[in-house]
Amino acid sequence: MGTEIKRKTRRGKRGGDTKRQQDDAETVNEQGSATSEPTVASSSAYVAPPMDSAAAPFYIDTQAATDSAEAQAEKISPASYGLVNPDLQKYLKSCEDMLDDQKFGSTEDRDIFINNVYSETKNFELQLTTDHEASRILEKLFWISNDYQIKWYFAITREDTIRLVVHRFSSHTIQTLLLLSAIALEREMRGEICDFADTGDDDETSGPQAVRTALPTFEELVLGLAKALAPQWSYLMANEYASHILRV
Repeated sequence: MGTEIKRKTRRGKRGGDTKRQQDDAETVNEQGSATSEPTVASSSAYVAPPMDSAAAPFYIDTQAATDSAEAQAEKISPASYGLVNPDLQKYLKSCEDMLDDQKFGSTEDRDIFINNVYSETKNFELQLTTDHEASRILEKLFWISNDYQIKWYFAITREDTIRLVVHRFSSHTIQTLLLLSAIALEREMRGEICDFADTGDDDETSGPQAVRTALPTFEELVLGLAKALAPQWSYLMANEYASHILRV
């Protein structure tokens, strides 16, 4: 009899322990449910932002400009003046060998050759800067041109500066003109550059050497370029073609 009571007591103790464990488990579950309920509620309340409000893939400082970079990009498109005449392309290609070799009989022969190239390309200056082959040949021509011819061509590009600097090919011609202008600035400061063409030809329509009106100084051209680019500075810094001009 005593043994049966003892067994019942032990069994009761174990049963009480089991009951307490079950109660504790239920309490933990209730606490966990109470804790997780706000998370579920907050997840269901979350609303994804619209796609058009997504952040830009890279940061652009637009405080220096009146418009955002996107607005600037919409307003600027690369220059386009149509295809270069095939005959003119062929002529420039024939001149490239002379520009590479520079085997002129004399300085006078070289000057005549350069003047002839400028005469043949007159009224097509901006169009040539946007052509792949022609723009390369122009750059070679610039390096053996005199200061007045560089200044004359640089002045022409002011008609469409922004669209030229963002163009794949003309941006390189602008860069070459800018480099040569920086070199010529030193001579200009010493008063060694004439603002008028030095020519004895009576034909006033033969090319840049026959222009009788004064051109802007190299200082004015460089400062004018910087002033023209300033409103779109942030956009041009991120542009793959204009950025190398800003580095110059």
